Amino acid sequence: MLEAVKETALDIAPAGTADIPLIRALAARIWPSAYAGVLTEAQIGNMLERIYSRENLCAEMAAGHRFWLAHYRSQPAGYVSAYREGDAVWIRKIYVDPA
Repeated sequence: MLEAVKETALDIAPAGTADIPLIRALAARIWPSAYAGVLTEAQIGNMLERIYSRENLCAEMAAGHRFWLAHYRSQPAGYVSAYREGDAVWIRKIYVDPA
Protein backbone atom coordinates (compact mmCIF):
# COMPACT_ATOMS: atom_id res chain seq x y z
CA MET A 1 0.00 0.00 0.00
CA LEU A 2 1.32 3.44 -0.91
CA GLU A 3 1.87 5.51 2.18
CA ALA A 4 1.32 9.25 2.20
CA VAL A 5 4.09 11.13 0.40
CA LYS A 6 5.34 14.24 2.18
CA GLU A 7 7.52 16.73 0.31
CA THR A 8 7.75 20.29 1.55
CA ALA A 9 4.40 21.86 0.63
CA LEU A 10 2.99 18.85 -1.29
CA ASP A 11 1.04 16.06 0.41
CA ILE A 12 -0.29 13.02 -1.46
CA ALA A 13 -2.41 10.58 0.50
CA PRO A 14 -4.81 7.71 -0.20
CA ALA A 15 -8.47 8.69 -0.58
CA GLY A 16 -11.57 6.73 0.32
CA THR A 17 -15.33 7.04 0.11
CA ALA A 18 -15.29 9.84 2.69
CA ASP A 19 -13.26 11.87 0.18
CA ILE A 20 -15.74 11.53 -2.69
CA PRO A 21 -17.24 15.02 -2.16
CA LEU A 22 -13.74 16.52 -2.47
CA ILE A 23 -12.92 14.45 -5.57
CA ARG A 24 -16.19 15.61 -7.15
CA ALA A 25 -15.48 19.25 -6.26
CA LEU A 26 -11.99 19.04 -7.75
CA ALA A 27 -13.34 17.47 -10.94
CA ALA A 28 -15.93 20.25 -11.24
CA ARG A 29 -13.12 22.83 -10.91
CA ILE A 30 -10.59 21.11 -13.15
CA TRP A 31 -12.60 19.65 -16.02
CA PRO A 32 -13.93 22.88 -17.59
CA SER A 33 -10.41 24.23 -18.17
CA ALA A 34 -8.91 20.82 -18.99
CA TYR A 35 -11.43 20.15 -21.75
CA ALA A 36 -12.21 23.69 -22.95
CA GLY A 37 -12.14 23.69 -26.75
CA VAL A 38 -12.32 19.89 -26.83
CA LEU A 39 -15.76 19.29 -25.34
CA THR A 40 -18.79 21.54 -25.12
CA GLU A 41 -19.96 22.76 -21.71
CA ALA A 42 -22.95 20.41 -22.02
CA GLN A 43 -20.69 17.43 -22.75
CA ILE A 44 -18.45 18.30 -19.79
CA GLY A 45 -21.48 18.57 -17.52
CA ASN A 46 -22.88 15.26 -18.74
CA MET A 47 -19.57 13.47 -18.28
CA LEU A 48 -19.06 14.95 -14.82
CA GLU A 49 -22.52 13.72 -13.81
CA ARG A 50 -21.85 10.20 -15.07
CA ILE A 51 -18.17 9.68 -14.24
CA TYR A 52 -18.12 11.57 -10.95
CA SER A 53 -21.48 10.59 -9.49
CA ARG A 54 -21.16 9.29 -5.95
CA GLU A 55 -22.52 5.96 -7.12
CA ASN A 56 -19.95 5.59 -9.91
CA LEU A 57 -17.01 6.59 -7.72
CA CYS A 58 -18.15 4.17 -4.99
CA ALA A 59 -18.45 1.41 -7.60
CA GLU A 60 -14.94 2.13 -8.89
CA MET A 61 -13.52 2.02 -5.37
CA ALA A 62 -15.40 -1.21 -4.61
CA ALA A 63 -13.99 -2.73 -7.82
CA GLY A 64 -10.44 -2.08 -6.60
CA HIS A 65 -9.65 1.32 -8.07
CA ARG A 66 -7.36 3.24 -5.71
CA PHE A 67 -7.59 7.01 -5.40
CA TRP A 68 -5.11 9.54 -4.02
CA LEU A 69 -5.57 13.23 -3.25
CA ALA A 70 -2.87 15.85 -3.62
CA HIS A 71 -2.80 18.92 -1.39
CA TYR A 72 -0.47 21.81 -2.05
CA ARG A 73 0.13 24.07 0.94
CA SER A 74 -2.84 22.36 2.63
CA GLN A 75 -5.19 23.20 -0.26
CA PRO A 76 -6.76 20.49 -2.46
CA ALA A 77 -4.76 20.47 -5.70
CA GLY A 78 -5.60 17.29 -7.62
CA TYR A 79 -6.33 13.60 -7.66
CA VAL A 80 -5.31 10.38 -9.33
CA SER A 81 -6.84 6.93 -9.60
CA ALA A 82 -5.31 3.65 -10.69
CA TYR A 83 -6.24 0.00 -10.86
CA ARG A 84 -4.48 -3.32 -11.36
CA GLU A 85 -5.28 -5.60 -14.27
CA GLY A 86 -3.20 -8.76 -14.25
CA ASP A 87 0.41 -7.73 -13.88
CA ALA A 88 -0.22 -4.16 -15.08
CA VAL A 89 -1.21 -1.07 -13.13
CA TRP A 90 -3.27 1.43 -15.13
CA ILE A 91 -3.67 5.11 -14.28
CA ARG A 92 -7.30 5.94 -14.97
CA LYS A 93 -7.51 9.54 -13.81
CA ILE A 94 -4.85 12.14 -13.15
CA TYR A 95 -5.89 15.77 -12.78
CA VAL A 96 -4.25 18.83 -11.25
CA ASP A 97 -6.00 22.11 -10.55
CA PRO A 98 -4.36 24.73 -12.81
CA ALA A 99 -5.05 27.55 -10.32
